[in-house]
Amino acid sequence: MKKSVLAVLFTLILCSCSKTKKIIPKEAGNGLFHRVKAKHNSSIDSLDQVPYVINDPLSTSYYQLIDSLIGYWGVSRKVSPLNSLPYFEELDLGSNYYESREVVSFKELDSGQIEFTIRFKETENEDNRYSRFIVARADSIPFKSNTNEILLSKYRKLKSGIFSDSIYGAIDLFDPYSHLEAFKKDAARHGVDLSHITRSDMELIWEPDSCRELMGYAFKSCDPNKLGIGLRRTDWNQKIISDFNEFRISLMWHEFGHAVLGFRHLCQGGHIMSGRHQNPKVVENLSECEGEYISTYDLVFDHKDPHKNFQRAVKVMFDGYFQIQYFCGSLEQDAILD
Repeated sequence: MKKSVLAVLFTLILCSCSKTKKIIPKEAGNGLFHRVKAKHNSSIDSLDQVPYVINDPLSTSYYQLIDSLIGYWGVSRKVSPLNSLPYFEELDLGSNYYESREVVSFKELDSGQIEFTIRFKETENEDNRYSRFIVARADSIPFKSNTNEILLSKYRKLKSGIFSDSIYGAIDLFDPYSHLEAFKKDAARHGVDLSHITRSDMELIWEPDSCRELMGYAFKSCDPNKLGIGLRRTDWNQKIISDFNEFRISLMWHEFGHAVLGFRHLCQGGHIMSGRHQNPKVVENLSECEGEYISTYDLVFDHKDPHKNFQRAVKVMFDGYFQIQYFCGSLEQDAILD
């Protein structure tokens, strides 16, 4: 699965593609902008026929314009299903938002706002898609001061979400080995003894920012005495801390499910090991693939719906219920990508 925390470093992500430089006029000026409205379509010819959607004030995207380059900065969120406190999250730290997005039109409106259109592909093999945004100048970004360091301090004090749990709340979130120790304790309270596994048994690989096709991976899943975990460093360091679903815990419990417990991806949602992205397995019948897909990243601590409840999914995993083990033949010891 696909990240760590420094005390949120907000650097600008600027487009360096030459086509964008040719389109955006120098006289557009520099400044901070927020999204007013947007629309999307698979065809640029039909984009004019699509109505704009007014921006949700509870989740506002911000952009920076410097020397005629549009930089996507991030999102300021007043509310989130994963967090009890507001925050600003830079979504593309360490990468270039426009590396796979090309600005194909740009103009200033009479209102002083700016309209621009981008062409992009989510995956290499899909067709082009188009989005058009209207942005207006902004004086500042709300909740930017709620860095990971501050959020962590507040959540520990509030004892909200995972921080109310004696095991999860004690994890050093940015130390993968601390996650391993917590996973062992979590296993123990569910009747599974993993005391034989030590920190020295875990091989950790930090992947560079250029490795974008995954959030993390597990290897050595068929070795009873060793385990391997690969993580993308920027994701691990920069992802905003959440108290209802903490990215690093969700990621590591899934990867430990592979590497320590030897479980495969499931097609059914609502499990720590749900993973339709890579060779998912069916336990009983294909209807498992038709239900709502809830991955470990969608599970929420203390959620009232059992299907979306993180603790329920953890218990099911350690119980081995509705799980499929790897058959440890020579072809099944490659990395499990997430």
